[in-house]
Amino acid sequence: MTDTAEAARAVNEITQRARAARAAKAAAAAANGTSASANATPKFAPGVLVKFITFAIAVATLPIATYYYALDNWFPGDTMYSAICAAAAVNLIVLVYAVIAVVEGTTHDPEAEALVKAMRQEHLAKRAAQEAAAETKKDQ
Repeated sequence: MTDTAEAARAVNEITQRARAARAAKAAAAAANGTSASANATPKFAPGVLVKFITFAIAVATLPIATYYYALDNWFPGDTMYSAICAAAAVNLIVLVYAVIAVVEGTTHDPEAEALVKAMRQEHLAKRAAQEAAAETKKDQ
């Protein structure tokens, strides 16, 4: 079996285990008389939507303001340089948004990390067993 096929199989197993864990959690919540959706946590950080809306407003307004400010104060009557300033403003906003997104990071689910680690160890153990079997077969 190729590494790609093994990786795909491992991903499928992780997905199935995660689904089973969610189903078990939902069943436990139903047994307790609470709904699973009431216990659900958001899948994104709390400030993500606020940041997105803030940057969307900035992209819509700051380039226009930059254009007219540059046209009136820096380059009177020269629309080309004012438009270049507006384009630079858009690029700056997008760059800042990307930097904030990278620095912000993501929250990690410890259960999922433990599951991935266990699957990786299981995969390495199977591979070592296959290599050992191949070595003994080669020696015979």
